[in-house]
Amino acid sequence: MPVVVSLPFRLIAGSIFVAIGVLLVVKTGAMITWTGPISWAEDKMGSGGTYPFLRLVGIVLIFFGFAFYTNLIGGFIEAVGNFFLPSNKRTP
Repeated sequence: MPVVVSLPFRLIAGSIFVAIGVLLVVKTGAMITWTGPISWAEDKMGSGGTYPFLRLVGIVLIFFGFAFYTNLIGGFIEAVGNFFLPSNKRTP
């Protein structure tokens, strides 16, 4: 059963996600100065791996913000869930 979320909440929450994502993509250097390097990203992605990691997180936040904003997030989560967790129903 889909969850019904009011339009004002979707607009505000989606805008917040998009704003944080844009901030991460545009001001990556300032965010790294503020938080410091992320050791996991540096280990897995090499030296300077924090920069692309934060940009990737920002792009994902922008995607989910627009999906929540347009009320497409439920269908997206259902499609991904059905792909990774197929139902146990057997067809005759």
